[in-house]
Amino acid sequence: MGEVTSEKKIQLERCLVELKDSVDVIRKVSHDSILIWHANEIEEWIKYLKSQTDIEAVQSLKSEIYKRFYEKYNVRIEPKNLDDKRLTIFNKLLEQLSDI
Repeated sequence: MGEVTSEKKIQLERCLVELKDSVDVIRKVSHDSILIWHANEIEEWIKYLKSQTDIEAVQSLKSEIYKRFYEKYNVRIEPKNLDDKRLTIFNKLLEQLSDI
């Protein structure tokens, strides 16, 4: 198949970093264990994305992120205002991934 454009990869990486930063902010005020898992997985997603250019590899990452969102991370975490931001960023990431 083809390759993912460098512009698209940069957008995805930025969104993942933004999501990781959001999770880190919440972790400062909440000790919910799901946040630790979430932060660790985001780091793994970033590493994987940086090492891939093939569209099929990025599509497999897309499938994994969608699966994790709907099965694990689409939950409410306090404080609500920070979690709203996390979910908004996550939805932005899903929108960017849908273009792949």
